[in-house]
Amino acid sequence: MSYDFAIWEGDASTGERSTAATFEELFTRYLDADLVAPTARIQAYAEALAARFPNGESEDTPWAAGGPSSSCSGPILYVAVSYSQADQVGVVAERLAQEHDLVFFDPQKAPRAPVNGGEVAVTTSRGRVALPDRWAFFLSQELRNFDGYVVVDSGRDHSFAQARNDNV
Repeated sequence: MSYDFAIWEGDASTGERSTAATFEELFTRYLDADLVAPTARIQAYAEALAARFPNGESEDTPWAAGGPSSSCSGPILYVAVSYSQADQVGVVAERLAQEHDLVFFDPQKAPRAPVNGGEVAVTTSRGRVALPDRWAFFLSQELRNFDGYVVVDSGRDHSFAQARNDNV
């Protein structure tokens, strides 16, 4: 299971809901589509983070998928770290984002209310998404992992459905 963080160029003072909406927009534009070259600031940040936590083949690498340089696109970086090292990497990643004057965002701690006006949303260990055109990506990524889970809810009336991959 991974714990993910997003870092991008922008204004961190816009509030949680606006930040969550900005994340959705940037993710859709730059990460769901073909990757583009990272901006100079994002590249410098990715290099600084990779210098702090090298991407080796050993079991103690924190990266769940590639490393920081493999998940940069335009003004955004989206990194997946092993759940066991999420706290340690998160503290450093947030501090480095501040030093580079970038926005640090933890999708797992984003506001729980759906951003699409109360419609159905999907939650996985990778975060929460309320845009239906992104559900397939989240579902396919999550259910490939042992112990992965998916919760689909409407955000009202305590209505939800969930699925979990318990196959060994």
